[in-house]
Amino acid sequence: MTATETDQTTGRRCPRCKLRYDGSTVECPSDGSPLVIDRTGMTLGGRFVIEMLLAERRGTTTVWLARDADADTDVAVKIMSGGPDDEHRRFVRGARLASRIDHPRVNRVVEMGSTDDGEDFLVLELLRGSTLDRVLAERTLTLSETLKVADDLLDALEFVHWRGFIHRDVKPDNIYVTITDDSVEAILADFGIARGFGQPSPRNRVTQPLKICGTPAYMAPEQITDGQLDPRADLYGLGVTLYRAISGRLPFVGPKHADYYRQKLFDTAPPLTFGLDSQPAHPDVEAFIRKAMAKNAADRFADARAMMAALATLRSRLGET
Repeated sequence: MTATETDQTTGRRCPRCKLRYDGSTVECPSDGSPLVIDRTGMTLGGRFVIEMLLAERRGTTTVWLARDADADTDVAVKIMSGGPDDEHRRFVRGARLASRIDHPRVNRVVEMGSTDDGEDFLVLELLRGSTLDRVLAERTLTLSETLKVADDLLDALEFVHWRGFIHRDVKPDNIYVTITDDSVEAILADFGIARGFGQPSPRNRVTQPLKICGTPAYMAPEQITDGQLDPRADLYGLGVTLYRAISGRLPFVGPKHADYYRQKLFDTAPPLTFGLDSQPAHPDVEAFIRKAMAKNAADRFADARAMMAALATLRSRLGET
């Protein structure tokens, strides 16, 4: 950092209310949120000028709105600060992997690097719209919207898998959607825990012993049992996402992670219904989603292309093309 940048980061900012506080304050007086170092005004890589705090994730990563001075466009910047070494290595690995994926349905990486203080940063295309998680907090998707989101995500996953990678965290919070009266678009984001498939378990390198990577509600059973992962693990996460998009609930719930794990391994998901009306879903729609969520990977679709072909057949049968 330059001296000017150092001066600009002496204050702290609340990730919720976005207010700035100077001095030794470490918690927001308004809502009690832990404050983060204010990066507003910093320039990264000689071209990305940070303008506003957007969010904080996992307590160690902050997301900022920035201006790309060279391209004259807005971008998103993730900065990793603090946290254990394995999280830093995972952040860098995910950034490098994502930088090798250039697809219109995948959040594009613009640049990656580190500050003079050794903090890793990642510059990404700024996505418009909202995360699917935020949309689902307000309403369920229509069948037509759900099937279009599935089509876009399968398009993305087919390319990601073709490049030799598994996302490992397909869920509504990592999916950005733009929904209008006449169109639906979805983009896959956040490759923070992605890795190549057909590789030995990464436990001895980045993942700590017995530490499960992923989001319990959306993880495939083999991610829990430390089985060999392949692209079908991502299809499971997509299946759970579609189940929630239509029904407004998760197939398995519980107060503790162990409850999710047990249910995923041994229980059958409740019948699929449309939203709070509890109207049974079309049997072909339910069969499609249940196949994606099969406990045994061998019982799922063979790959994203096969699932996309089945989706095309389903949409045609339902008149949703």
